[in-house]
Amino acid sequence: MTVARMLMDRGRRANPEPETPRTPTAGAAPQYAHSINAEVLAHPGGPVDPARALSALRAIPADIERGEWLHATFAARAAGVQLEDYLEWCRSGGNAYTGDDDAVKAWESFDPMRPGGITAASLFFKARQHGWQDPTRVAGTVQPANDDTAQPGERDQPRDLSEYVASWAVGGPCPRGHTFAVGQAGGGILPLGAVTTMAAPGGFMKTACAISIAAHIASGTPWGPHAVTEGAVLVLSLEDDADECRRRVLATLQAQIAPALHAKVQSRLQLVSASGVDLRFTRIVYGSSERTGVADRVIAQVQGLEASSGVPVRLIVVDHARLAIGGDANESAHVTDMLRVLAHIAKETGAAVLILAHAPKASLNPKHAEEYNAGDVLGSGAWVDNARQAIVLTGITEGECKDFSLDRVAAKKYVAFRIIKSNYSEAGRTIYLQKTPVPGWSVAVPDVVTLAKPVRSVATVMAGLPAGNNRLLAFLASRPGQYTKNSLRMQSGKDGPLRMGEKAVAQSLASLVELGLVAVRPPTPAEIEMHGHTHQVSGVLHVV
Repeated sequence: MTVARMLMDRGRRANPEPETPRTPTAGAAPQYAHSINAEVLAHPGGPVDPARALSALRAIPADIERGEWLHATFAARAAGVQLEDYLEWCRSGGNAYTGDDDAVKAWESFDPMRPGGITAASLFFKARQHGWQDPTRVAGTVQPANDDTAQPGERDQPRDLSEYVASWAVGGPCPRGHTFAVGQAGGGILPLGAVTTMAAPGGFMKTACAISIAAHIASGTPWGPHAVTEGAVLVLSLEDDADECRRRVLATLQAQIAPALHAKVQSRLQLVSASGVDLRFTRIVYGSSERTGVADRVIAQVQGLEASSGVPVRLIVVDHARLAIGGDANESAHVTDMLRVLAHIAKETGAAVLILAHAPKASLNPKHAEEYNAGDVLGSGAWVDNARQAIVLTGITEGECKDFSLDRVAAKKYVAFRIIKSNYSEAGRTIYLQKTPVPGWSVAVPDVVTLAKPVRSVATVMAGLPAGNNRLLAFLASRPGQYTKNSLRMQSGKDGPLRMGEKAVAQSLASLVELGLVAVRPPTPAEIEMHGHTHQVSGVLHVV
């Protein structure tokens, strides 16, 4: 292909013929106004300055070796250098350049959406290595979040820390407490303006749970017993295609949200389906983790959603972590940079940012509920360390099955929503979710439920106790506060009032305590005087 033809084709692309609007198909199902908008976020470039880019390119010698020449070619195109200016630069060198046709072929082979591809930052970084002075950089200022002139590791580093000094005064007003997207105070979930990590093994409803919470926030209805902070929601799905996203949302609306509120959710819940699109928040440049421009485009998308819906965005869901990070999810430094970018989004928007992640297979093994921790989030511990709240979704443990009288088959109907870390509210809490299939949608939604120990009446309990237990219960009921566990053993023996051996008395007492029928409490002053308890007696038996 000749250079002339390439330039003609380039002109046609720059001034395309107007596209004829397509007429909607008759009878087509209406789509949500905010369904799919991946193009806004997927734009690989952003604001370009051709003059600045050309200045940087000219600072790089054109007689470099072939690999460096190709790298500079791709970086120049990403930065907005014009083809004619690029060819002029090529002609000034001799090592790698073999003619205009070769240069144009290299120019056109650049793919801006290639994962890990070269960006404009590469051009400015390479130019500075050759002594280029960027006229747009001003000493004494803070680098903006999307400053592509910053060297690796230099982004967001202030040149003057005085801008970040927080003023305070003795006797001043109490700063505001933390607010949450779901719940409040000590029971809050998803703190606003902060990042929460939620992990689960495959099939444990982490995406379904996020969409359920999103739908309740958008509709302003409580999520189970937990109140929500009403507002708009942005769901950025990097895994599911548009149809799957819509199916999950529509099934959730049918099962959990009143029909009168569906229109409100439609105007507030925005789905961005970016399956197969490179929307990584960070990238690796010369071995260092750097942020991309995706965070700024997410912030812009949030601002647009707030303008169209008329309410603040309260929740931003990023699904899934491994598709959002441009580095190694097991590398602490890479994950820390990723969480720093998400924290920037949370701070700028004031929304709760929820990043979904996988949990290792080891978390599938039943364990004690209190044993779930940061190790149940797959990858570096920084996914938990650098988040303000961390949640894992697991199955029901063997201990919980016993507590709630569930067999293993019944237990599979439930998911445990465990808060393993929370800087701004109580950690260690568990919310139980029931998997509820939605007929006709091939989707199950998580309903918040209450699991509790079965309650049996005293009559039922007494009927199931051995005769010796009944005698012991009646004996203690007629003598409240008289006996301790040790002194009760003195009443054992076949000739004693209980007509039970010492071992049988101990076993019967243990079963009554476990059933909650007998308890230990401090003796009252009257009981101390009546029964002669010494000061060493700290607990006496009584029937509840």
